[in-house]
Amino acid sequence: MKKLTIEDKVGLTKFKVDNGKPHIKIKPEICKNCAEKYCVTVCPVENYKVDDAGNVIFAFEGCYECGSCRIVCDKCGLEWDYPLGGYGVCFREG
Repeated sequence: MKKLTIEDKVGLTKFKVDNGKPHIKIKPEICKNCAEKYCVTVCPVENYKVDDAGNVIFAFEGCYECGSCRIVCDKCGLEWDYPLGGYGVCFREG
């Protein structure tokens, strides 16, 4: 059996997306005025981006649910909750 690298394991990660209820919602009026934008830096899967107008854009579909963004955001710029049961990230080769 081949030993898997971290990259191989990450590639096997699956997501079941609940399009009706994202588990993280950003507050654009707060995020736009945040100079640090720590969420962009700390997200291990780079789901946070800043557009040309300085708005923070978040793609929850590939979120690893680590909670790093929730911890570093000191401006209360996002609402973070666990996905509903059966949805979210599914690690198989941890």
